[in-house]
Amino acid sequence: MFYLDSSAWVKRYEREDGTDWVERLWTQVDLLGSSRLALVEVVSAVARRHRERAGDGEVVRQTLQAVQADFRDMLCVELSEDVLDLAVALAETHRLRGADAVHLASALRLKAITETDLTMVASDGELLAAARMEGLPVLDPRLAPPLA
Repeated sequence: MFYLDSSAWVKRYEREDGTDWVERLWTQVDLLGSSRLALVEVVSAVARRHRERAGDGEVVRQTLQAVQADFRDMLCVELSEDVLDLAVALAETHRLRGADAVHLASALRLKAITETDLTMVASDGELLAAARMEGLPVLDPRLAPPLA
């Protein structure tokens, strides 16, 4: 299973380093998960980028619909009290930004709930370092090896 934070997931809709790898991940892997927070972050990033480029409103609408549809296919980690409590502890321990702490807590919670191996996928070095310290395998889609 792979957990995608928003820095990785947004690559599905915005062309940047790592986009091709995320596209292959999406088509080749059955179990993808993320936090409900990521949905907000990805919608925000897509809408802002399109607005900054004065993008076509229909393209924006279709892209945002695709984000919502993709999220429905993912395992969702809710922003529950236990996830947020863990995020607070992780923020303090690893000096993470708030959203990164929520993503790491969500990944750890998803791993515990599903009792499966889980890899954290992100393009944020501090988050990946903290995830590694918490015992999670990590991948940066900008640097990841090709999927089999």
